[in-house]
Amino acid sequence: MASSRLTARALLDLKIPHSPHLSPDGRRVVFCVYEADWHESRWVSRLWLADVPDGNPRQVTFSYEGERAPRWSPDGQHIAFLSTRPDLTEPPPPPEQEEAEMHKEQVWIMPVHGGEAWRLTSAGEGVRAFQWAPDGKTLLFLAPEPRPQPSQFARDDARKRRIDPVVEQEDRLRMQFWEVDLHERRPVLLHTGDFGVSEFDLAPDGRRLVYATNRTGDPNDYHQLDLFLVDLDTGEAHCLLDSPGGKFGPRWSPDGARIVWLANRDPATSFSQECVWEMPGDGGAPRNLFHGVPWDAHELLFAPADGALLALVADGVCTPAVVVADPPARLAGTETGECTALDARAAETVVVVWEDEKTPPELFALGPGGQRLPLTDLNRAFRERFTIPPCTPVRWRSADGLEIEGLLTLPPAEDGGQPARGPHPLLVQVHGGPKGRAVATLRSYYLHALFAAEGYAVLQPNYRGSEGYGNAFAVMSRRDLGGGDFQDILAGIDWAVAQGVADPGRLAIMGASYGGYMAAWAVARTSRFRAAISQFGIFNLVTDYGCSDVPRWDVDYLGAHYWEDPEIYRRCSPSTYVDRISTPMLILHGQADGNTFISNSRELYQALRARGVPVEFVHYPREGHGLREPGHRLDELRRCLAWLDQHLRPEAPARRPGGPILHDGYELNILRLDDGEFAGWHDDWGRLLEVVFGLASQDPVDSAWTLDLAQVRLVDTTGAPCELKGVAVDAGGGRTVVSGESLWIDVHPDRDTGRLSLAVPVVFVIPPQGGEFALHIADFPPVRVQVGPCQDEPEREGEENPPAGEAPALGPSLGPPTPPPADEGPPVAPQRAPRPGRPRSGRRG
Repeated sequence: MASSRLTARALLDLKIPHSPHLSPDGRRVVFCVYEADWHESRWVSRLWLADVPDGNPRQVTFSYEGERAPRWSPDGQHIAFLSTRPDLTEPPPPPEQEEAEMHKEQVWIMPVHGGEAWRLTSAGEGVRAFQWAPDGKTLLFLAPEPRPQPSQFARDDARKRRIDPVVEQEDRLRMQFWEVDLHERRPVLLHTGDFGVSEFDLAPDGRRLVYATNRTGDPNDYHQLDLFLVDLDTGEAHCLLDSPGGKFGPRWSPDGARIVWLANRDPATSFSQECVWEMPGDGGAPRNLFHGVPWDAHELLFAPADGALLALVADGVCTPAVVVADPPARLAGTETGECTALDARAAETVVVVWEDEKTPPELFALGPGGQRLPLTDLNRAFRERFTIPPCTPVRWRSADGLEIEGLLTLPPAEDGGQPARGPHPLLVQVHGGPKGRAVATLRSYYLHALFAAEGYAVLQPNYRGSEGYGNAFAVMSRRDLGGGDFQDILAGIDWAVAQGVADPGRLAIMGASYGGYMAAWAVARTSRFRAAISQFGIFNLVTDYGCSDVPRWDVDYLGAHYWEDPEIYRRCSPSTYVDRISTPMLILHGQADGNTFISNSRELYQALRARGVPVEFVHYPREGHGLREPGHRLDELRRCLAWLDQHLRPEAPARRPGGPILHDGYELNILRLDDGEFAGWHDDWGRLLEVVFGLASQDPVDSAWTLDLAQVRLVDTTGAPCELKGVAVDAGGGRTVVSGESLWIDVHPDRDTGRLSLAVPVVFVIPPQGGEFALHIADFPPVRVQVGPCQDEPEREGEENPPAGEAPALGPSLGPPTPPPADEGPPVAPQRAPRPGRPRSGRRG
């Protein structure tokens, strides 16, 4: 029975399957699995194979760089994929060329029945997308137009001399379609498009393709994409559909008779319902296939064997797979939870990546009667070890009578049974968009289950403007940001209080992107909240318009530019009411966020700081709109929990890691908590936990200070102490532990500042299953420490090393090839992101 409390690291350690693609005979599926490399704080995706319907999953690539977008060849003999891995069959390039090519993806080909993968393309600016030709002998790919060699040389030379100005809208490259033969490997240019070509699909005859383009390549032009048809024999193109609004994901039917795509119900409103449209393959009047359903479509594909049209759709708090017919219908087995990816050979041969609010994602085949047949069991250890807080859909009436749906997650009981009785401190998590939504899954960006496991009731409202509830609901936020949607949220809080779930004196709100806007808006309009967290949120709508990569979002929702209607920008900006904010606020933002520029958060921070409101502003290098690096995600979650505890549960007996702890003129920081790996230590002697903490005086001192390590203790929830093994040291190229009965450290004041400062890596022996502990250091308040169970290595049966220079066959009879090096790190999932190549359409977050 699962008994361990859920932790942030455990959720980030989930293995996430994605991008499944069935073999032509439907008997095998290739897919990717996301993992986290904790040593380098990066996500990595590698290829796996499984048999249908038996499973037998096995990893088939192990490169450092990772792989994505796998596709079977039509004859089932090869798998193509994208990777930035180096080509070891070629001589090493000069260092400057190697650096330039490092992050440019190329198409690679892997023989299915054995042999080494080889690089097919060497596109100068990398490959954006590719597709097999129907004969399986050639492959088409989309790539930016390579710069002429003299221009590229001049550009590289200027950069070496640090002459590297950036001119907006100048450094753009046209997009080109190329064809390359698998044997000759010489690409042939088929067509040069414009700057905005993104998604495309090759017709079944192999001689025509359809693509979508916004013509400019500017992400702000997400509202205007048109469809073009290219004759590959002549290279000529003509506009197939030139009409208002965006058009995404065009797909040919298997017989070539029609083309389908995704577009908004109202072309003039980028946040109206996203529907499935079709028209004849040679052009004609478009037709909406989503009459009478409230869903928003996300992905489209045709099943080649029977021509069935399938889609993933937003349906309230669920994401089912549906057959787009008359009428559209949900696929049995996907009605609940969330499907994040699918592929099909026919309507009866479907694989999906599926998860729900208590089950981590796995790959399934859909069997008769809606049976989900598991093809992977990547996260079995997680399911067996951790207690998942109960999460249920709930509904309430807003102030104007409109019904609102949301998700309520409650703290689990100590025995893991029914939810703990309330009232609880309530955390309201507001999704972005506004045309986003809360989904019944473990893996929302906010990781709501983590906060519930820590004792908070979590309410996630799908306020008006959310997707998945029909067109009228989706467009209700037009010219009303912070109006009806805010009333929906307040009504949800009132409902939770009335149900006995929420303690009205202990309320907090957090949100990201537009959710961050709502967090700032809420505390400017009411004093009900004791704490707030804004994650890369909007604060000043004029600033947002002026600094964002997608300023059209402001115009779409507010109905005007700020110089045309300054009043609505003033009225709807949280910055207008900043003088009313008294709620302590934690602000988090990525320094490279072009979507919602960091100036929003800096303005909020400066105003609150000037007014004396408790505020903390944390910004993360290299991060864009939403944190992606695993180390940053872990830090973000720990800071959020520490902030909530500080302001909603100040009576808690122990503090959390996530910021300095001040006491009697000294500052304590917990710098790192990790499993210790030391030379000569055997796992059967016990599990080692390395705790690195820093101590510093806030002011100059006159004398040295002695820290007796007997003053450093780690105790479990019963008060039983863990054995202190000693202090970790680096020696002779390895790590070891210095032990002794009496250990102490003398610290002398810095000769320049007069302050004391030291960092101490202590090592404890803890139970293999981990648990919850209190770290006591001298007379500082205790620090609460959570440690998950050991991450055991999965069993590998029948595994053999392949001969040098030869890859194993990928058939079902063989085990996996050589495992990756030990330092490649444990697995994790990235945050949710828009489909690659698709601009955001009317949403923030």
